[in-house]
Amino acid sequence: TGAKAEGHFTDKNVGENKTVVIDSLTFPDDINAKYEIVPPVTTTATIFKAEVTNVTAPTAATGLMYTGLPQALITVAGDATGGTLEYSVDGTNYSTGFPTGTNAGDYEVWYRVKGDGNHNDVAGTKLSGKVNIARQTVSNPTIEFTPTGATYDGQEHKPTVKVMDDAHGRVIPDSEYTIDYGSTNWKDVGDHTITITGKTDGNYSITGTPSKTFTIL
Repeated sequence: TGAKAEGHFTDKNVGENKTVVIDSLTFPDDINAKYEIVPPVTTTATIFKAEVTNVTAPTAATGLMYTGLPQALITVAGDATGGTLEYSVDGTNYSTGFPTGTNAGDYEVWYRVKGDGNHNDVAGTKLSGKVNIARQTVSNPTIEFTPTGATYDGQEHKPTVKVMDDAHGRVIPDSEYTIDYGSTNWKDVGDHTITITGKTDGNYSITGTPSKTFTIL
């Protein structure tokens, strides 16, 4: 058999030309008989990065509904030995913070592992399925007029309309619904009714056709 050496690195971290202390060095008898070998005290070697292990995927959030605020798309962080989990909603831009979504709809969640100095990175993986933020159902919205009424002067008096949700009193953007001013002449004395119809592709699901009456005296 050939020579046999045993030694240890002076530190365990990854790197090239790392110092190795020689603890013992033995040679076959036929070599020892011919040569007087003085072993070196140290040599150098390379420590390569190891692979990350024990990767645990994050837990996707469920039961989310639109609130107008960013909501975390995972409830439990992922984990790994030898690195830090990072998250993304597009598979390109990652951060260590929980991924979030604001608008109603379906979201993809990606995760990857950023290896520490001694471990390789792990490429991004997409969670199976998508995380859904449901539209907020509004069954009895509050409708306000500005001004609240008018006095006949021969001019048209269609008011500004503000619609608020019934759960939190948040103003619903006018992009979420259409306003039907009916067929009455908004110059004339009398009651004039507007009707709200929710759109189907927004953050709110306005049920029915809520209405309110404006009066010109």
